[in-house]
Amino acid sequence: MSFSSTVDDREVNEEIETQIEEAKKRGTKMRFFHYTALAYEPVQPGLMPGSYAATRGNLYYYEARQKLGVNNPNWVYPVDVDPRVTPVIPRGLTGQGFGFGGEPQVEFPAGTPPGSVQPGKLTYR
Repeated sequence: MSFSSTVDDREVNEEIETQIEEAKKRGTKMRFFHYTALAYEPVQPGLMPGSYAATRGNLYYYEARQKLGVNNPNWVYPVDVDPRVTPVIPRGLTGQGFGFGGEPQVEFPAGTPPGSVQPGKLTYR
């Protein structure tokens, strides 16, 4: 999912919410991408409550750092969730006003279940 530079949080959230509702209707999982400094072992059991994930998994290290506000995004992990079971909240182009932002993200207020975080890869620099 990509957005133009003239898109605002409301439009981004509406688009993501539409995709969440469609996945619920179809009974399909959604894939997001969690950028972090952590190796796989700590995230493998699932993401902690309040964790965020991006809608794209192909950000370079410095893009993820700037656009997502992740301090040291060495790794990116696919996160597969069933939105009928795992709450997913669109958070727009997060970080705006904090010196970073511009990439759509979602929040998992209850975390994600075991098995939802797939093996990842190092981000490109």
